[in-house]
Amino acid sequence: MPDTSRHSPPLQARAKQTYEKLLDAAQTILAEGGFEALNSNAIARAAGVTPPAFYRYFTDKHAVMLVLCDRLMAAQNDLVAPSLAAANQRSATPREIIAALMHGHVAATRTFPAGLQIMVLMRALPELRSVRLHSHASVAAMVARNIAPLLPGVPPGDLAIRARVATDMFYSVIEMLFENGFTDEEAVMHHASIGIAAVLEGQAPDSQAIKAPPPQA
Repeated sequence: MPDTSRHSPPLQARAKQTYEKLLDAAQTILAEGGFEALNSNAIARAAGVTPPAFYRYFTDKHAVMLVLCDRLMAAQNDLVAPSLAAANQRSATPREIIAALMHGHVAATRTFPAGLQIMVLMRALPELRSVRLHSHASVAAMVARNIAPLLPGVPPGDLAIRARVATDMFYSVIEMLFENGFTDEEAVMHHASIGIAAVLEGQAPDSQAIKAPPPQA
């Protein structure tokens, strides 16, 4: 099994520059050629450094992927937090909270170079399983924390389970949005948020919400 142990990020300015060049190169390769095109020599060549320089910072391409996964999750969280804050300020419903989370994740994935490829690889590669599970657990906790005040009668253990199931549904919808190229993202997120909110609330989806047109972007 590949060694996915992490090297600590460098501290010196010149080393930091090389480190970032390698990560940028890896993202470009992923975006243009996919994971099959990603290897240490290709990353080093695209970054303009020698292969030995690559190994001063990373053990292999899986170690690069771990850093990129961490950065994608951080970028998602940076965009999700303001969306949730805005939703909570207007006393949002569970469906609106899920929609805010979804909009934040879609925006972060779209703006992060090779964001979709990285997100899909977190599901596909056994070496990244721990990263994916940590990511999903973090989002599930965020969902449960924001939904709990709206569902005071639900035991915390039950809410945690619902939030975890909802989170897997949530990520599946985001992947579907990008991979299928839907032209009406708002409609997809609208209907998905209804179904996910129903899981959290432990009841059938609101028929009126299903019939209502999705909000305009």
